[in-house]
Amino acid sequence: MRGRLYHLCFTSHQEVLCRRHSDYVRLFNSMAQAAINTGSMLVTYNIMSNHLHLALITSDTGHFMQRLRSSYTQMFNDRYRRTGMLGDPHYFKLELEGRHHVTAALSYILRNPSHHRLCANLFAYPYSPVLLYFNNHRSHIFNSDNDISDARSLRTIRRKNQIPGSVRFDVSGMLDMAAVTNTEILEGYFGSYKAFQYGLVRTDYDRWEEEQANDRFGVAPVTLASMEPHLPAQAVTDMMTQNMAWLKEASITDEGLCSLIDGQYLSDFHKHSYTELTVDEKIKIAGHIRECRYVQLRQLGRCLGIRPELLM
Repeated sequence: MRGRLYHLCFTSHQEVLCRRHSDYVRLFNSMAQAAINTGSMLVTYNIMSNHLHLALITSDTGHFMQRLRSSYTQMFNDRYRRTGMLGDPHYFKLELEGRHHVTAALSYILRNPSHHRLCANLFAYPYSPVLLYFNNHRSHIFNSDNDISDARSLRTIRRKNQIPGSVRFDVSGMLDMAAVTNTEILEGYFGSYKAFQYGLVRTDYDRWEEEQANDRFGVAPVTLASMEPHLPAQAVTDMMTQNMAWLKEASITDEGLCSLIDGQYLSDFHKHSYTELTVDEKIKIAGHIRECRYVQLRQLGRCLGIRPELLM
């Protein structure tokens, strides 16, 4: 196929993109469908609650992102009785050139769950293709006989989007990751499983930048700061000083906090969605949650869909 290799990052500062498992499924399926329908090729990705990292080969990043965002936003809005655009208006794009430049970017994408303290074991994170690489039995996770009609009944894919009949789905309606991820490209860049594993855990950041400079493509090195352009500098510094051997996962994830809000508090106010809560009701919910556990205002804000300063 024609196209260039890019790292793309789509972020939502104001509210989460995924509140529950089925939202992650829908976002992954929207990404896969956008790749299929634009003739793009997924190389790797990681879906977080409020942002999405991916590397893909495409000839038109704008068309790909428009298809992805339009498809997912419509499904999210329908589910949560919401209107309007979802996520930040712009997305981050970086063209990748040179073996070390590419492998650094791919490593950072796959390391993302540990950077955000979501999962100490990267191979346990369910919204990443990390288990597919250097694995000849990569399809064993997706072994159901569900067909496209089953996925449509679960509303994890839109009816008007075309999906190859050979693509399978798991019991939650998620497309088989192995069917839409080109693992050979990533494996070719790393060359060996040992090099791949090293990229997932290395912390010699200065040496990493030197290796990229030796590619002599004249491009700025990929760093954690450049891969996380939406984060404050101090947050990036904290990530770089993490000791992977002693990494502690967050006390409550966005998915866990959203589950608490949607499962416990919405019924108290006789609401069906967080979007129906008034500002005063959101402030009351935030206050009660903070009495019970330590949760940052920024996290409460994005899970309640309100500016965090209003919760103070």
